[in-house]
Amino acid sequence: MKILIVTSKYYPDTFPINLIAERLNRSGNEVDVLTTVPFANNEYIDAYNKDHSFENGVNVYRVKTSIRNNSRKSLVRYYLSLHRELKKWIRRCSKHYDLIYSYSISPVISLAAGNLYKKKHHVPHVAHILDIWPESVVDAGYIKSKSLYYKFLLAWSKKEYKGLDKLYIGSKAFKEYLIDKFNIEENKIEYLVQPGLVYEEDNNENPYDASKTNLVYCGNISKLQLVDYIVPLVEALNNKDVVINILGTGSYLDELEKEIKSRNIKNVIYHGYFDYKQSKRYLYNADAIIVSLKNVGFVGKTIPNKLISALYYGKPIIGMIEGEGREILQINDNIIVNESVIDFVNGINKFLNVNKEDRLKVGIKNRQLYDDQYSLDKFVEKLLSSLSRK
Repeated sequence: MKILIVTSKYYPDTFPINLIAERLNRSGNEVDVLTTVPFANNEYIDAYNKDHSFENGVNVYRVKTSIRNNSRKSLVRYYLSLHRELKKWIRRCSKHYDLIYSYSISPVISLAAGNLYKKKHHVPHVAHILDIWPESVVDAGYIKSKSLYYKFLLAWSKKEYKGLDKLYIGSKAFKEYLIDKFNIEENKIEYLVQPGLVYEEDNNENPYDASKTNLVYCGNISKLQLVDYIVPLVEALNNKDVVINILGTGSYLDELEKEIKSRNIKNVIYHGYFDYKQSKRYLYNADAIIVSLKNVGFVGKTIPNKLISALYYGKPIIGMIEGEGREILQINDNIIVNESVIDFVNGINKFLNVNKEDRLKVGIKNRQLYDDQYSLDKFVEKLLSSLSRK
């Protein structure tokens, strides 16, 4: 099968679609990826500033969008240029594909390119819906739910979702919304959680002080991920033998580093940003992994990919999370806390009182759950099985 994957993010960005594309390709399919030229520090990244390249055996085509920074205007310009340039590439494309597979992170208008190819060439267009528009824009605080912008995006979202032949949803909560809000046929919607972003690399050197209990948070450093709870947590915990290690980058990083310095916090260590291959040793050697997500709108109901990835490392998980993520953690008796500093402190103290043998058992069950339900192999098996039924 010849598959065109349309995604706004690909290498060097770290999303599961990188691994999905490569595994589909190795499974005997001919896979091309249509994506964007990445940028950082207000400029395009030289190594990826090209129209066409190969990434781990996958044919990759890139279009240039407007560069996005922190302003709302630049975000709008980026979204509109993404919509325009992806469609422009599709109009020029003379290559035949049997299937278009869109990886739908923000914005929803990236689906327009696949819908255009479908209309031109009469082939199926399926998409993995990983956030829901326009609700994710409301949850992020960009627009109000009763504004004209919301009504405009609602109409645009409906058009793009309705154009799909199959919608793979990463959250069960999306199903009711898609049916009620957009009148999507139920048989077009299928629940399929994306696999963890993990790499089978031998990089297990212990980066920690082994005399301490090392907890790790790895991911987006933002208030949406409740990272602002960590410094108050450590102060309230008041335990010099517990260290919280942080990896990643995000909008709250500068403020976090200022807090650590101004309050002279010794038990929160920011290690920097690493890709998932480099970060493996931090997760592999942790005593427990922290997964947190603010309980707001549809964002709070999703299963964050870092939770699925955490299962892979076979460690106990301390989760400040609601919705389906909470349900997953409950299966194997992980530590679950409510959205408060005091409850977070109580959860860590509860974890500290669990003996090493029982911690090991929880970790083993977490890894088994990953292998049974959420691995890349399982994901591709389910996806190809679903596509064969079309």
